[in-house]
Amino acid sequence: MSDTCPFRKPDQQRIWFDDEITFVLWDAFPITKGHPLVIPKQHAASLYDLPEETQDALWKLVAEVRSRLMGLSRQTRC
Repeated sequence: MSDTCPFRKPDQQRIWFDDEITFVLWDAFPITKGHPLVIPKQHAASLYDLPEETQDALWKLVAEVRSRLMGLSRQTRC
């Protein structure tokens, strides 16, 4: 990531998931409660400028994060 990227050095307490290609962190200014950001580690102007493998990894992680959020939501509904 570039030196000016706001996600270059995220607050470690906000990181929910981290691997070689991506990381997920809780939004510092969420629109709704439980709003995470799925971010590629490779810097690009657009999602579509990333290599296909990175795009695939991101979309798979988006699906996984959604599933986990749905599980958390069900746990806190009582």
